[in-house]
Amino acid sequence: MGLAYAKLATLPPEYGLYSSFVGVSIYCFFSTAKDVTNGPTVVLSLLIGQAIAGINKQTLDYTGPQIAASFALFSGLIALFLGLFRLGFLIEDAIPAPVVEGFTTGSAITISMAQFSKLFGISGVDTKKPTYYVFGKTLIGLPHTEIDVVFGILGLIYLYTIKFGSSTISLVIICTLIAYLINIGKKESPIKILKHVPSGLRQIRPAKFDTEILRLMSGYLPGILIILILEHISIAKNFGRINSYTAIKAKSGVFFYYIPDATLAAVIIHAVLGLVTPLSYLKSCCEHKVRIFFYLM
Repeated sequence: MGLAYAKLATLPPEYGLYSSFVGVSIYCFFSTAKDVTNGPTVVLSLLIGQAIAGINKQTLDYTGPQIAASFALFSGLIALFLGLFRLGFLIEDAIPAPVVEGFTTGSAITISMAQFSKLFGISGVDTKKPTYYVFGKTLIGLPHTEIDVVFGILGLIYLYTIKFGSSTISLVIICTLIAYLINIGKKESPIKILKHVPSGLRQIRPAKFDTEILRLMSGYLPGILIILILEHISIAKNFGRINSYTAIKAKSGVFFYYIPDATLAAVIIHAVLGLVTPLSYLKSCCEHKVRIFFYLM
């Protein structure tokens, strides 16, 4: 799902591909959870996109990839320090389970809401804005729904209906093939598609940064670092609760030039909604709090 992460972070798609294998190739030597790699995640990608937009409002001297690479470098160095000195338990013990569940649920709702405009083919919705704003703009744009909605809605139905095999990769292949066929002989695609992804490793190089970009990043770096750690912990803990592996990485498949944006949105929505805290957990938490209250009385 590297391409999906890149779109969320407002970066060219190839950067999502780069990040998808770098984390796996390195984190395998340090990981204590087989399902989680130290790399981009959905909420983190959204925050990076917001940080890029915020910094570019102050100056246009740095490109989106330069800003993202700098965030990756510095947050990675801090995370490496925490890992080498086994300080991760301090953060994990300081975060109560309800906070983790609340964060996971809120993240799933935020990410899903940001994808609904793409699911319906609605243009002009700034998904980096607050959730209520995105929701309102999506509702306003419903009269302008495009044919993309066919790929999006049918994709969601397919993902929630097909319970066997690799439903995600089969959906991607089917939708990509259909999109290719309907684009034959057309100069402009009637639906929104991923389009060209450069081949090779053209953009891999040492990160370029200076004191000015560090100053611009300083207001965003603490929050991004906390979210990086918190989201990885929450996903790892949810794997202990969810047997069907609903994190984005477990839903990923192969992406091509003609993959519809609506299909990509459907995959993201289907992936993250599985992480929403079930009502049974909320009920058990409430019952536990009530028992503690009467015990203290």
